[in-house]
Amino acid sequence: MDFTSITNSWGYILSGAAYTVQLTAITAVGGLFLGTLLALCHISEKRWLSAPAKLYINLMRAVPLVLVLFWYFLLMPEILRIILGLDHPVKIGAEMTAIITFVLFEAAYFAEIMRQKSAAVGEYLPIVEINSTQNKDARIQSLQPFIKNGYVKFSRKHKTLLKQMTEYPMGKNDDGPDGLQMAVKLALDVKVGRKVEYKSVIARALDFKRGAY
Repeated sequence: MDFTSITNSWGYILSGAAYTVQLTAITAVGGLFLGTLLALCHISEKRWLSAPAKLYINLMRAVPLVLVLFWYFLLMPEILRIILGLDHPVKIGAEMTAIITFVLFEAAYFAEIMRQKSAAVGEYLPIVEINSTQNKDARIQSLQPFIKNGYVKFSRKHKTLLKQMTEYPMGKNDDGPDGLQMAVKLALDVKVGRKVEYKSVIARALDFKRGAY
């Protein structure tokens, strides 16, 4: 077998490999940055942020990358010509098309991966901010009936929380009981008739095994 056509082309092969690594690094950084912004928009409580982000992520994940490349390379010059009012298409070029398209495409996957990984480690999004105006001691003491009646269950893994609950009110720290009260308040504030994602609740219960949900 004759491999001279390959051995004589090592310069082109190595040059192509180096460009592939360079393109991958550039698009990975850009995709991670844009994907982070998309993930934050996706979990936002503002629908004008979350709805477009969700639509973009689902659309990009449903369309093949090759098709996105063709769309951008063929349509974007004409779209920019119309927007800018020019008499000729805007020249983007194959290299810039690849970079922009890969960033836009990878960002959707990065955003979805962030959402899935956060759920896998127990960080369920979106995170809801609670602005407490009542006295902290009064709020923590309001947990007594829920704990005494078994409505709040604890996991032995949460050693810091259990330690602070046991030492309260003479302990040095009370951030754990304070945060627990806010979580209970958030659960109690769920409006009647509001749709609850029972799958996520069940998943949390299975993760905890013995409780604390």
